[in-house]
Amino acid sequence: MMSFSTILTAVRSDAGDEEILAAARLARSAVAHLSVLLISIAAPPPVGAHIESVSVAWLRQREVDKAKLHARADEVGKLLADALTPHSVTECYTELFHVDNIVGRDARYADLMVLGTGTLQDPALRHAVIDGALFHANLPVLLVPDETIATVEPQNVLIAWNGSLEAIQAVKRGRLLLKSAHEVTIAIVDPDADDQQSAEELNAYLLRSHIDSRTDELRSDGRTIHQALDDCAHDVGADLIIMGAYGHSRIRELIFGGVTRSMLDNPKRPIFLAR
Repeated sequence: MMSFSTILTAVRSDAGDEEILAAARLARSAVAHLSVLLISIAAPPPVGAHIESVSVAWLRQREVDKAKLHARADEVGKLLADALTPHSVTECYTELFHVDNIVGRDARYADLMVLGTGTLQDPALRHAVIDGALFHANLPVLLVPDETIATVEPQNVLIAWNGSLEAIQAVKRGRLLLKSAHEVTIAIVDPDADDQQSAEELNAYLLRSHIDSRTDELRSDGRTIHQALDDCAHDVGADLIIMGAYGHSRIRELIFGGVTRSMLDNPKRPIFLAR
């Protein structure tokens, strides 16, 4: 069973200290090294009329931005040192369309990506970072929305289940989290006979890992699958949802399946995504 010895977080360079400290608390609870990728998005190169004069201003602004990023990296390093968190800080100054590749490179040397409020509330950056982690490095991602607490020892976990390969891979990658839980719910929406059978097989699989679980068959009754899962998570008091990520990375824009995309756009509790 995998452990989290290195946790990676990608944050905007203007992110507040609390977002970084939240990642530090998670890393300390896992006895893990925290790698911080501090991202500043560069303006694209100028085009069109008066390009020479514009280019000079653009180059000057890049130097100013890089200096600000470097100063913030120093601040973050001191913040984490004061918080007694083993850490490294990497500066990333790049155009948005390069972010997924850069994240994918760093994500190869981590066990978990954690994303806090600032990154989650920036849709373009969020999609690029998740794309890089999941589809360039096959690294699981823990989303931690505002007013929630990240933990590697959740007490009540809901598995968003549909019998797919992505769903079972997410369960396997999240087994360490499931082992700590006192309650595990396998939630399936509008199940057919195949879904019911696969849920029974998952229950038996988890039991062999000494993880007790129960199945909750949900009727959508006019709700979206996302809404049905969220309602179930609320009803059972889940502090984490584990779900598979669906999509591909053949183009720069991240494309997810509908349920995954909806959960990303408005998460109400921590979500562990894997594939």
